[in-house]
Order: sequence, then C-alpha cells, then structure tokens
Amino acid sequence: MQKSYATYFHLSHDPFGETPNPRFFFESATHCAAIEGLLRSVRSGQGFSLLTGEVGTGKTLVTRILLQALSDTTDSALILYPRCSEAELLNSICEELEIPGDASLSDAPASPKQALDRINKFLLENARAGRRTLLVIDEAQNLSVATLETVRLLSNLETNERKLLHILLVAQPEFRDQLALPELRQLRQRLGTDISLSPLNLEETSAYVSYRLGRAGGANFVRFDEAALRLLQRFTGGVPREINRHGHELLSFAAENEIRLLTARVLRTWAAGRRPRSWKFWQRRENLSP
Repeated sequence: MQKSYATYFHLSHDPFGETPNPRFFFESATHCAAIEGLLRSVRSGQGFSLLTGEVGTGKTLVTRILLQALSDTTDSALILYPRCSEAELLNSICEELEIPGDASLSDAPASPKQALDRINKFLLENARAGRRTLLVIDEAQNLSVATLETVRLLSNLETNERKLLHILLVAQPEFRDQLALPELRQLRQRLGTDISLSPLNLEETSAYVSYRLGRAGGANFVRFDEAALRLLQRFTGGVPREINRHGHELLSFAAENEIRLLTARVLRTWAAGRRPRSWKFWQRRENLSP
C-alpha cells in the first residue's frame, strides 16, 4: 500500500489486499452457507465434501476460516499443489500431519503402502484420542484420475463406527466435468456435501466495499456512491478478487487526485486514463461514452 494511499484515507490496513485475510472476511450469504455446510459435513463424520467456485470467488478464504473454526478438535493436512503422483500425495499428507517415519528406514520417501499404513495408524490413534482428521486438497482440478483414485481409497479408512478421514476437495467448476468421468463414478457417489460459491450481487458488493473500508479504518474518509458501486459490480461480476484489484487501484488514483467520493465519473476517468484496455471493455460492456 503506497504511503500516500494510507495517509490520505487514514487507513490502518489495505482494505483491498490480494492475500486472503480472515480479518476482512465479509459474511455474504454464499460464503456463510459454504462455511456452515462444510462445518456440518466434517462434524457429522461425512467422508467427502466438494467446494467449487470460479477463480477469485473466495474458496481459499472459506477454507482458512473452516480450518480456524475446527483447529481445537481437528488435525488438518492442506495440500496446495496437487500435481503429484500417488506416492507424492501420500508422503505430503504424512508431512502435513507430522506423522513420524519408520526409524528403521532411510530418509527416502515412503512407498505408497508404507505411507498409507502410517496414515492409517495416525488416524486410528487420533480417533481414539477423540480428534478428527481433515484432508483439504486445493486446486483439485489438477489431480490426475489415478491420484483421485488414491484419494478415494483414503476414504476407505474407517472403523465400524466412523470414517477416520474427512476429505475436502476445493476446485474450479470444470472439476465437475472430470468427476463425471465413468472411472470416477465411485468417488462421485461418495460426495456427501457439494457446495458452489457464487459471486456477490449488487447489494452484497456495496456492503462488501463498505465493510472492508470500515475494517481498514477509512469509512469516514472515503466512499463510493451508488452509481460507482453499480458500475464496479457490473464490471467485476461481483467476484471478490476483482473487486479488490480494482478497489486498490481506484483508491490509489483517488488519493493521487485528492478525491474522497468515488463516483461513476471518477471510475470512468480512471479507466480511460490508467487502464485503456479496461476502458474499451467497459465501453463495450456498459455502452458508455467518455
């Protein structure tokens, strides 16, 4: 955040930062429903959940808040880069859960069977201690069919009373096409909770912008009028990441020009002067004239 940006609007934080930050979580209907649904799924002992959404709709933030809410009772493994083999996935799970290796073996990665045996032992001990175990795989659309079959096999780890591992797959919408493949029928049938994040509507976009400015300490020093918010929502499609990206640049532009009320005219001026390609797109999309 530029010094003039923070100083001019009396901000303690960047209201439109790129990093998903639970401090700035806005409780939209779609995001709250997603968190509540996933919490129910984990706490009820379901084996599989799926969370999908377009890029920038808040999947990572929802996942972080879920992990925060479960941290007292649940051990979690978060896999962020799932372009990996069966053995690499299983060894990554062992690393995330801090499962110790076999002292009699070398430091070489465990074989799939060795890793699976270690995971099963950990899950049984965790269950006896009254704790849950959660595996979250982000960007699951990058998993191969073979690795997804390994994920399905992990869901077989259970006792007579309960599943030992809850698995949350987080993915972009095209992952649903992959799940429709005949060879993934068994995995598809095991999905207990299936949630899709939606972009924000106009009312939520307006509240989102106001909320984040307020959390950053700038509610009394800068604001967007209704026409500007309508324009911002239509252009970004209500996708939080896009709102943040444009919001950050707009506040920089406003601070540089000593503007405290952002109107539709200010947005058009910014787009025309700073983002010529975006401005052409705005004109096509909104049928606007300079």
